[in-house]
Amino acid sequence: MSWVDAMEDGRQRVLVLAAGVSIVTGLGLVGALELGLARLRRRPVSVGVRRGALVFGALVIAELGCVAWGLLVEPRWLDVTHLEVETRRLPAGTRLRLVHFTDTHLHGQSPLIESLPERIAQLAPDLVVFTGDAASSSEGLHRFNALLRRIPARLGRFAVKGNNEAWGEPGEGIFGDAAAELVGSPVVLPGVPVTLCGAPNGFGKDGLRCLEQAPE
Repeated sequence: MSWVDAMEDGRQRVLVLAAGVSIVTGLGLVGALELGLARLRRRPVSVGVRRGALVFGALVIAELGCVAWGLLVEPRWLDVTHLEVETRRLPAGTRLRLVHFTDTHLHGQSPLIESLPERIAQLAPDLVVFTGDAASSSEGLHRFNALLRRIPARLGRFAVKGNNEAWGEPGEGIFGDAAAELVGSPVVLPGVPVTLCGAPNGFGKDGLRCLEQAPE
C-alpha cells in the first residue's frame, strides 16, 4: 500500500465518521425546528421532539469543543512524562537516560513537532527511541528525518516503523542516517550491557523472537 492508498483509507474513515455525525446532527436539527415551530404555534411538544432538540444542542456543543481542541490546544500541547527505573543488571553507579517519543504524523507545518529537537536535547538523552508513525507523506518523512538528525544521543537514535511507514514505505532503511531501524534482531549498545529489541508494525512475532535471542 502506498502513501496515497494509506491516506485515502484514512480519508474514507473520516468521511464515514463525518457522515454519521451529519445524519445525527440533521435529525437533531429537525427536532429543534419542530420544537421551535410548535412553540410559535403554541402547540404541545412531544417527548421525541424535545429529545431531538437536546441531542442537536449537545452535538453542536461537542463539535465546537472538538474544533477548539484541535485548533487551539492539541497543536501546542507537549506532555513530558518522567519515569525512573532501577535495575541490578547495570553496573553500580551507571545511569542511562532514554527518551522515547512516537506518532508525530508530520505532514503540514507543525511548530510543536519542529521544536522537538531542542526540547529533547534539553533532556540530555543517552539514547533516543522512536516507535513509529513519523509522517503521513513522503515529504513529511524527509522532514521528520531532518529533525531526527538534530537530536543528540550519545548511544544513538533508534526507530521502528509504525503502520503509516509499513504501508507507505516498503523496505528497510527509510530513516536513513537519522536513526538505526530496529527490524527484529537484537542490538547491543556499545559500552553498556543493554540490548534493544524492536520490530515494525505487523511483525510482533519478530519482536518476541528478538527478545528470546537477546543476551542475558
